[in-house]
Amino acid sequence: MPKEIKSLSLSAEEILAKKRQMREEHWYAVAVASQHERKIVETLKAKGKEAYVPVRQEKHRWSDRMKIVDIVLTPQIIFVRNSMDKKNEVFVNHNVKCYIYAPGDNRPCPITDERMRDFMRLIDKNYEFKLTAPVVGEDVMVLEGPLKGLVGELVKVEAEKQLFLRMNDAFGALVKIDAMKVQRVPKGTKSVASENTPRKVVQDFEKE
Repeated sequence: MPKEIKSLSLSAEEILAKKRQMREEHWYAVAVASQHERKIVETLKAKGKEAYVPVRQEKHRWSDRMKIVDIVLTPQIIFVRNSMDKKNEVFVNHNVKCYIYAPGDNRPCPITDERMRDFMRLIDKNYEFKLTAPVVGEDVMVLEGPLKGLVGELVKVEAEKQLFLRMNDAFGALVKIDAMKVQRVPKGTKSVASENTPRKVVQDFEKE
């Protein structure tokens, strides 16, 4: 007697359940281009989407003056509430890169409304943060330009905004960079430069 072959096609109930699941809205993390987080969130909101990027004002002291700076707390990541049957609607321009997937999964990772509410409440609390410029000896990561993603040790501070870094991944060369284009990172942090970073993008500067 021939063996019964189980159908690989979905039943009508399974198809309906899958469609319902695709229409369910959840929060998702979405990767975007650097420095475009807030602009993309504004664009999505204008199109009727719920979108969020955590921003906090911080006080940075440079020598004898204080400057208030808006800091995106999740660089290159925004959060959008959306359903998977409309997942392509988040790609409003070329600066929206992709959904963020959980390790080992082949689908965007949903975030529950409860977790997002808790996250927003934490960010929206009116804590005051006072940050000073990085100090000599600390590691910083470059956020903009051809050195983006490279980590170096701060070896000298000059003229308030100018820093000299000894680049860990560029033969120990020294480079001068604007202080607003770096971010303090834990000691020993590895560089995450893209493959487009030129092999030799820094030069030694003359010692005084």
